[in-house]
Amino acid sequence: MKVQDLISMAWKNLMSRKLRTALTLLGVVIGTTAIIVMMSLGFGIQKTNEDLMLSMGDVTLLDVSPGIDDRGNPTRITEATLKAFKKMPHVKAVTPQFSTQVTLHSGRYTNDFVSLVAMDAQAFSDFGWDLAEGQAFKEKSSDFVFGDQVAVNFYDPKKPPAYGFDEEGNFIEPEAPLNPLHAKINLATLDPSTMFGKEVSSTPQKTVPISVSGILEKSNDYSKSISIYTSISNYEKILKTLDMDLPDRRSYNQVKIMVDEPENVEAVQNQLKIEGYESYGLTNMLEEMDKGMLIFQAIFGGIGAISFVVAAIGIANTMIMSIYERTREIGVMKVIGASIKDIQKLFLVESGFIGFLGGAIGVFFSLIISFGMNGLTASYLASSGADLTDVSMKISIIPLWLILVAFAFSSLVGVLAGYFPAKQAMNLSALDAIRSE
Repeated sequence: MKVQDLISMAWKNLMSRKLRTALTLLGVVIGTTAIIVMMSLGFGIQKTNEDLMLSMGDVTLLDVSPGIDDRGNPTRITEATLKAFKKMPHVKAVTPQFSTQVTLHSGRYTNDFVSLVAMDAQAFSDFGWDLAEGQAFKEKSSDFVFGDQVAVNFYDPKKPPAYGFDEEGNFIEPEAPLNPLHAKINLATLDPSTMFGKEVSSTPQKTVPISVSGILEKSNDYSKSISIYTSISNYEKILKTLDMDLPDRRSYNQVKIMVDEPENVEAVQNQLKIEGYESYGLTNMLEEMDKGMLIFQAIFGGIGAISFVVAAIGIANTMIMSIYERTREIGVMKVIGASIKDIQKLFLVESGFIGFLGGAIGVFFSLIISFGMNGLTASYLASSGADLTDVSMKISIIPLWLILVAFAFSSLVGVLAGYFPAKQAMNLSALDAIRSE
């Protein structure tokens, strides 16, 4: 029997029982739609989380610290180690990093608990952090670069900050009371009266005037936004003036490494691990998040798979009922010369038709539902005033491969569900089938 004849007969048989075919088809449509939509929600949430993480920092930056080598001995990071790091493949910049907490004063304004970060000036430039105003600090200068939120966080201790919400419920961020590039700013040790909400010491603060050369562009990286940066030499000079403990330059506890491309981060981390150093970056956070999302994907996919199982039972039931109703027809086909394989193919084509059409309609409805969910999500976020310029606003993402897999899977489910009914039709005795009513 020719392929076109099989397809024509299969379609005719399905259309002769429209209601039953439609109900069976509905089960496949629900199963396909459920598994695509459920999986798309997992992909959408994963993509949104990834975009949010990437918007919070540079994926090529790694924090490196001493670890344990392959012999079980603790490793150290010295000047020689830094030079070795710089020679590693795909490493663009290396700098030791020191930090401490300080207070800033400017006239009647104060900014408590500011992170003072020191690093090599050349590495700071290599990191590619854009400046909204001014210029970066030089290696032997006394200049500072402020994060974009440092100026905003200045406040008058005698007047509470003007935080609040507008009529639409959007958060009102207070304006910066000063411009660091033009204001006289003093850097001081932490104010004891602000620590733990009570006065812990009567020792007066030591202060030193500082010069601000630049302000960083607005960033979603909160730690970078509220920090101030300077060279290591100036950092040591400041600490001496304030009678604070100087960093140990013989052995570094924290080093920042910038990799040339995101795809090379894993290779650099593997090399660092072999040499006995610990490293951590946004890529590690993304990997941990992806592992967690696998659980959700399994749950979502399992819910859709249950719907497919129900659909497969429906197809099998339809095919078995079709055999009982067409017993005499099957007998006649055998008597007039139809082969057993042709009869098997006919039933498999019918069940495959149901699976394929159900998959096609399911994909269509899935795309509509996904479009609707994304539209509602975008409208809600826009109305709430959320600033998510660098973050995906799609809660549902349907990749092309998922559509193709859904087509193939629904068709396969149809064929498999029709296999045993088809086998039963093959085994019918021709004479008994003709005698049946």
